[in-house]
Amino acid sequence: MIRRGLVGRHRVEAANVVVPGFAQTLRDALRDAKRPVIVAEGLLSYLAPDEREQLYASVAGALGAQGLFVCDLHTQAGQASVGIAAKVLRTGIRTVTRRREALDPYADEADVRRVMEDAGLAEVSFVDPTAHYEAEPKLQGLHSPTHVVTAGL
Repeated sequence: MIRRGLVGRHRVEAANVVVPGFAQTLRDALRDAKRPVIVAEGLLSYLAPDEREQLYASVAGALGAQGLFVCDLHTQAGQASVGIAAKVLRTGIRTVTRRREALDPYADEADVRRVMEDAGLAEVSFVDPTAHYEAEPKLQGLHSPTHVVTAGL
């Protein structure tokens, strides 16, 4: 049912987010969108902090007043809440991606807001999963260090 509702309004664009021309590519892709939504799921933890900031600036430059940016990311507090599981995950990712550091987390939610706002995004908010427990009871047993964040202009 959701897929039928998205016909003609949804598309997936493949792009290299760390090349200099990405900002223009994104602006071109969203040029005619009335209410664009950019989803960066599973991406930000693999980018260096300066690459993340550049991505946020590109998103802010392309989004428009009616747009929404949705992403998942990590904070030190979130990772500390799952302790050993986060360490195992970081080690696994570091091994697979051959990075010296994996999942470079933000210090906390205030740090996320500051970095996003400095890049031109506003209305930064963290989605509270407990608000969805009634509609999706299976979420109650899950615990993740990942934060889902939304931002607009």
